[in-house]
Amino acid sequence: TICELAEFDLIRDVTDVIGWVQNFLGDDEHLATHFSVMTLHHFVEAGELDYSMVIKVLNKKLVDVADINAILELPDIVIEALVKLLGDGEDGDRSDSDDSSESGKSEIVISQQVQTSVSTLIVLSSVLSKSMLSSGTHKIHDRDTTQSLLRTIYLSLSRYSLTSIGVMAEMVRKESADSEPYDSLKIVIQEAFDISVSPNLQIDVSFTEAWIELAKHLLL
Repeated sequence: TICELAEFDLIRDVTDVIGWVQNFLGDDEHLATHFSVMTLHHFVEAGELDYSMVIKVLNKKLVDVADINAILELPDIVIEALVKLLGDGEDGDRSDSDDSSESGKSEIVISQQVQTSVSTLIVLSSVLSKSMLSSGTHKIHDRDTTQSLLRTIYLSLSRYSLTSIGVMAEMVRKESADSEPYDSLKIVIQEAFDISVSPNLQIDVSFTEAWIELAKHLLL
């Protein structure tokens, strides 16, 4: 109920429910944890909570968002909610832009939480893609779950500007020694393409649409 109210921005004072939401992050019921993370996602989208603060809460109450192995040990529905929330940093992290405007500086400052979120999304994409393309039996998740998680990751990455991802115009126009973020995104897209054309996999249209959207985002 709290999650649905948050989705439609019907909660007048977030402080009335934030304690409950944080407690549910450690709940033994996986569905409760899923809805708790999604509630935080809706609060950030609505501008009710600061993204960096939410990431700090997740690090303390749920999982270190920089620890890929720990994330992969979470239940599927919790991972899916988490990767959706990790796409909120572009509009939900207000502190750095406020500080730079107050000091009269024009440079763009990317918070550590946003940098970590983008890095985690990229690494998760690589790990899940390799699992999906693997011919072995030791896969991380079943095909449908992996495909759904990858689709959500692509959509989350698409919500970030290239600057927030760490890709500068110079990296695209010429060979740069510091082009790792750009190269990492190209690998994400290449792996998504490999999955889409694999004759052994049945791929949903929504999966293909998601990675194509990310590819267009990178090119434009």
